Amino acid sequence: MTSAGHAWVDDGNASDASAAWDLLERPEWHRRAACRGMGPSAFYPESGWGHAPTAEAAAARAVCAECPVRAECADAGMGEHYGVWGGLSLNQRRAMRRLR
Repeated sequence: MTSAGHAWVDDGNASDASAAWDLLERPEWHRRAACRGMGPSAFYPESGWGHAPTAEAAAARAVCAECPVRAECADAGMGEHYGVWGGLSLNQRRAMRRLR
């Protein structure tokens, strides 16, 4: 995952030098993300891989709905091909890219 990836990767407990460096390179908004410290399973549902809104992605969308940095996350996920980013599925992100 790149430094622009989901904030959930940052659990605040880096155990080695590479993890610590990764935390330093992360955008500021990651510290304010509602998903901080959560694992990736809710954001990468097995069914559909986040291509379309599914029941499996409902947990991710619920976290995103209350997130203060939802717009930043959605923007960071615009080029991603999998997962839920800022509460948006892949198809929703594609539609937004077409509108830009």
